[in-house]
Amino acid sequence: MPFYLGLLPFVSVFWCAIIGTVLTREPLFLVYAGFAGLAAAAIYLAQWGIWALFLKLLWSDPPRWLRAAPWHRQPIHFGVGLMAALPLALILMAHAPAQQIYPRRAAAEFLTTVMLRYSWVWVGAVAALYNLVKRWLD
Repeated sequence: MPFYLGLLPFVSVFWCAIIGTVLTREPLFLVYAGFAGLAAAAIYLAQWGIWALFLKLLWSDPPRWLRAAPWHRQPIHFGVGLMAALPLALILMAHAPAQQIYPRRAAAEFLTTVMLRYSWVWVGAVAALYNLVKRWLD
């Protein structure tokens, strides 16, 4: 759940930069990928901490389905969200040539529209990946 709160753009930029490095053989894109990955991890951990604190302040015993996952499982959850963003990044890269016909200020709006339109791809990928790694989560 915390992944929806702003990480999808960062992990999509991460994958777009990785794909850009592979396609253009320009190592500068790896710097962008590194910054996007670090920003995504920092925001993810901050959101996880805020959620855990929020539940602790409001409930003495929250329902199990609402509780934040324990600390040792956070890398698995982050990795699933990161890997699930790869199909969405590929869709964004496919829409990148269409972005050039828009003015500069409308580019961010265009990318937001594309991400919102195809966010169901990310949800499906997350569900499939969680199904694959469920033995480590139980």
